[in-house]
Amino acid sequence: MSIYIKHGDRTIWNPAMGVGRVFIHSVTALEAVAGLPSGVTAVIPDDTYSIDDGELRAFAQELVNGYFSTSHPLYRMMVGGVLKTCLVLLERAGNPLHIDPVNEDHMSFLRELGYHARFMPI
Repeated sequence: MSIYIKHGDRTIWNPAMGVGRVFIHSVTALEAVAGLPSGVTAVIPDDTYSIDDGELRAFAQELVNGYFSTSHPLYRMMVGGVLKTCLVLLERAGNPLHIDPVNEDHMSFLRELGYHARFMPI
């Protein structure tokens, strides 16, 4: 079984049920950290979710700000996977959040983002 993540009528990610649930619960938890809605809402719980790319973009920008403002390794590990997933979803929705690579930290993150996207089937 799997979950469908949609933008409009288009499926932009079709993760396995377990992976999808981890993502959904993670963005819900991080809404409190970001102080913003994630833009990810249930159409049919545990089956189909839609994204509002404007809300998801603002949410992801707040996560990016937090991610790059700390060097705490555990914070980055915990938030990083969800953040990268959000960034891939924004790219697929046609509303990418650009990160200008101003240092090696940014470059490394962007390399990991490309790798991350390969494991997100449509």
